[in-house]
Amino acid sequence: MRINLKNEKGAVSLYVLLAMLLITITLVSLYVSLTNKHLTQLDVAEQIKSIYEKDINNIDNVYNNLVSIE
Repeated sequence: MRINLKNEKGAVSLYVLLAMLLITITLVSLYVSLTNKHLTQLDVAEQIKSIYEKDINNIDNVYNNLVSIE
């Protein structure tokens, strides 16, 4: 029994296409996840910076405001 390879090229192309699509989706989702994490860290750093830039002479009121927020 002889196998005609010309008929098998479509199946191999389909497997390669699906594999490439899966790899692309995985890499894009990883990139989006890491970007989201990075933006969250930047937001938190900005919040921390704004808290520490408060007036040092008025530290008791700053502390009481922060404690009352939580």
